Amino acid sequence: MDENERRERRCNPVDYELQLQAIEACPRPKSEVRLEQLREIVAEHQAMKIDGHLVDVVTANAVVKVHDALDKPSNREKLLSAPVPVMADWAWRLIG
Repeated sequence: MDENERRERRCNPVDYELQLQAIEACPRPKSEVRLEQLREIVAEHQAMKIDGHLVDVVTANAVVKVHDALDKPSNREKLLSAPVPVMADWAWRLIG
């Protein structure tokens, strides 16, 4: 059994108890968490810190709009994996 199969079994168990353990053992990608945080900022109309940077509602909305408009998944990943100030700068450049 190679590493991919072991990881697949850890991340996709059948038993409920094992599913709870798998959630903790297989964390979500940082970009996925960031996108969720940005969408939360927009939904709640409340600024929030992401990676130590305060992100306001307008900036979060701009980043989410640009993310949703990007066609290639690789470009979406690049946007969300960039540092927060760079991510915001790219979003404003693409909008403006």
